[in-house]
Amino acid sequence: MTRLTHVFYEEAYFTKDKVCELENELEKRKIKLYPATKYADVKPENMLLMTGTQNMVDFAYDNKIAVLGLEKESAQTKLSKVRYVYMDAQMITADDILLVYNRFHGYPMTIGYTMRTKIRELALEDLDDLFRLYAKKGICDYIEPLYEREEEEQYQKAYIQNMYGLYGYGMWLVFDKTKNQLIGRAGIEQRTVQGRQVIEFGYVMDVSYQRQGYATEVCEFLLSYAKEELGENLISAFVHPENEPSIRLLDKIGFVQKKELLLDGKKMLWFEREMGL
Repeated sequence: MTRLTHVFYEEAYFTKDKVCELENELEKRKIKLYPATKYADVKPENMLLMTGTQNMVDFAYDNKIAVLGLEKESAQTKLSKVRYVYMDAQMITADDILLVYNRFHGYPMTIGYTMRTKIRELALEDLDDLFRLYAKKGICDYIEPLYEREEEEQYQKAYIQNMYGLYGYGMWLVFDKTKNQLIGRAGIEQRTVQGRQVIEFGYVMDVSYQRQGYATEVCEFLLSYAKEELGENLISAFVHPENEPSIRLLDKIGFVQKKELLLDGKKMLWFEREMGL
């Protein structure tokens, strides 16, 4: 995976104070910030351009350079070929820049770290490990199995682009931080249940990592992330009545059982947690 090293910006959109702020933020990540007029000979894969000029967008597009689009509310025309456009350049952060860069190149975003794990988005390069995880005994007792390899690859490719790319969340991968080994999945997704739009919380953990507090550690982190970073205040979870370990876990981390229901033809228990509590 290549790394972002240089960011070039169109000066007309930024105040001097904002430039200083971004310089400081990016410097902590060892990324240089320069005006677009001082364009340097940097490899396209190591740079990002922030611009509101279509000609510059076209240049970046032709040279496979990541672009963060800039527009003013008074703009008569809209930028084309740009997936991410910001209407107020003064609100852009270093995290926004890294997000646009990673999305452009298809690199998975790291969601965060717990004491023993790393949580990040899935990349297509993870599919072999994902299939190995799902092939283990007990993993698919209460969750759907993966598709056949080719169909799963197409599904995950669309998922990365649409779920991660548009919503910024989804089902993520959980790694043992010391071994850099895939040990589970966890995350949140939107779902319509009984005519109601809910945020569903889900998780699965490698059998060899169960009963050691890993699931609790990861789930507590992600619930905090859902509230603090995504602004979600009510989280739902749906569990098979015979899945006693998951029921105990949900009870431990503050979920309350609301009702029984049929979900996709299966009897399930509906749990909720109000994040203000």
